[in-house]
Amino acid sequence: AIGLVLRLLHVAYTARMVVMGDSLGFEIHARNFVATWQSIGSGQFWSRLLDTIDQGSLQGVTYPAVQSLVYLVAGTGAHVPLAIVQCVFGAITIGLASATAWRMAGPFAGWITGFVTAWYAPLILTSGLVIAESSLICIQTVSIWCIVEALERPARSNPLRHISIWGASGGFFLGLLMLRPALQFTALILFVAALSGISIQHVLVRSFHAPALASQVPTTRAWGAIAAVAAGLLLVAAPWFLTNALAFGNPVWSRTGNSWQQVYWGIHPPDRAWQPQDAPVPPKYGDRKSTRLNSSHAN
Repeated sequence: AIGLVLRLLHVAYTARMVVMGDSLGFEIHARNFVATWQSIGSGQFWSRLLDTIDQGSLQGVTYPAVQSLVYLVAGTGAHVPLAIVQCVFGAITIGLASATAWRMAGPFAGWITGFVTAWYAPLILTSGLVIAESSLICIQTVSIWCIVEALERPARSNPLRHISIWGASGGFFLGLLMLRPALQFTALILFVAALSGISIQHVLVRSFHAPALASQVPTTRAWGAIAAVAAGLLLVAAPWFLTNALAFGNPVWSRTGNSWQQVYWGIHPPDRAWQPQDAPVPPKYGDRKSTRLNSSHAN
């Protein structure tokens, strides 16, 4: 409740919903999505949808899609309703993060997690910006909650069904998170972390030094949860790969190249050219000729 109030106060009195930089790209993609949703039922829908996905592939389509749904309800460019929705996302993040920490490490960890996420200034400020952070952090937190639910509280009647449903749900939200190119390696990092946790727990149990924590999970349940998460991830990954392969002729997760180079250093693979600083939307997967062309359009 405190976190929601702080975010709403920020939106009401101190937020500046300025559309520039990354926000300009998200705004363009969101408006394209609005036009796409409005064309449902017409013969142009699928071509519009593919073009919208193509244009939004560099920044990731998840946030512009969410943004466009707000615009459909409240009107295109309705930034205040968008900010209010982002405040709600922030409150959901606080609640689920606190509840997850409480379950895994006790009430003290839960209260500390809730306090930090409620008062941490950058998380408050993102609610009043036209950027993806508040939405993606919420999706990440929902994914973690679902995975912990699969691991920590199996149903007594049908534990396999419980693990499958919650693990697959966590994998699905993880896939939505990874549609942002900068987060395309999230599943790999999570998988390595899971393997490390299982290995460490196995060693501790064998050496009779296993800690008595609520987060101690039987190995078979852990493997079952990993399989369920992978299946849920495929619900997003398979259509995404097929779309890139069949519609765009590039069977990869990110058609914009290596995200670490592209997003964090401004390098534009495959030719390692720098993106034009005055481009309204960074160019995607082109050569120097197309980069110069985008720059001239921007000017």
